[in-house]
Amino acid sequence: MKNSQKGFVVPLLIVIAVLVIGGGIYYYSRGSSKPTSYLNADLTNTYTVLANEDRWRTKLITSENPEAWLISSKNITVKATDYQGNFSCGDKKAEFIKYSSYNTGAVGGWGSVSIVDCGSYYFVFEYADSGPKLFGPFDQVVASQTSQSMNLSTLANKKESVENRLESLRQLMLNPNPEVYGAVNTIVLDKTDSFSVRDRAMKALVQSGGNIYLKTFEKISSDPTEDKNLRAVATLQLGILGTPESVSVLIGLLSDKDSLVQFKAAQALGETKSTVAYDSLIKIAQNNSVDSQLRARSILTIGEIKVGNCAITPTLLGLLNDEKDNFLKISYITAIGTIKCQNAINGLLQYVNGTNELLKINAQRAIDSINSSSI
Repeated sequence: MKNSQKGFVVPLLIVIAVLVIGGGIYYYSRGSSKPTSYLNADLTNTYTVLANEDRWRTKLITSENPEAWLISSKNITVKATDYQGNFSCGDKKAEFIKYSSYNTGAVGGWGSVSIVDCGSYYFVFEYADSGPKLFGPFDQVVASQTSQSMNLSTLANKKESVENRLESLRQLMLNPNPEVYGAVNTIVLDKTDSFSVRDRAMKALVQSGGNIYLKTFEKISSDPTEDKNLRAVATLQLGILGTPESVSVLIGLLSDKDSLVQFKAAQALGETKSTVAYDSLIKIAQNNSVDSQLRARSILTIGEIKVGNCAITPTLLGLLNDEKDNFLKISYITAIGTIKCQNAINGLLQYVNGTNELLKINAQRAIDSINSSSI
């Protein structure tokens, strides 16, 4: 799917089975070049534990659920909506930052290490052949009020290094302060500033909540002259805001001319859990002329916003049975599993008993999800 840290997941080119969580599903891919080795060494300055792999590996968190880890020391549960960057710490969305990718040595085997930043503490997340693993928590150093003022001064000075300005923003995110949001908003709107600074500034600004800076996110997400990846970031922030007004903007962005913005709008609507978007999403799901990846994301979002709505299950089962594309069939199966209604099980059993291995695996996972907490 077109969905990466700074944009899309690279278009799918080779037929492989990739585990994607959204109910935990196996997707076959339609092709993509191999991932390349990657290392963001600067992260060790902020997340110091990364410099000592032996240390962070001693803090493995065990969990029977590969999508949720109970952190008793913090009295929260860390959850993964998917492994592409959508994590939450309790009821707060976490910042997900990629640190490295590497070849595991297996055929086609690649792994990655990332940071899941919960604010005053963080986790190391590893995804490789053996599945997802979470390590931590590791405490952050909290900035004083004096250092906050220094950070704001650093942030506003474009002659400072990008690394220092990003660190200033991180410190401000650790210590939300309404008095600095106006300055952060100015940076977000400055097209001459660097992508990475504006990116993180938006993630800091969304902490203001409500609709105070809704127009900023709307302006950037809707502006075709902006970098499309920055537009995608702004679109995702609208989902985090989750207000009726931001939902309205996101529904409009489903029709944007840029496919990345469309995809991120569908994804962000899942974050809002607003059922208002259903009619727009189901139209995309059924439109054969629409890009299959946008259709798949829209179907998954329907599952996320319709949890517990058993009246919709027959409709989705009918669309599943009519669909010819196995990629989209898996999306329907996953959405149905996410809704968690017992009235879907008989319809899913035909795929469990079928001959297509990917459909069998995902249908069984959907049934298991329904039985674990069904309605």
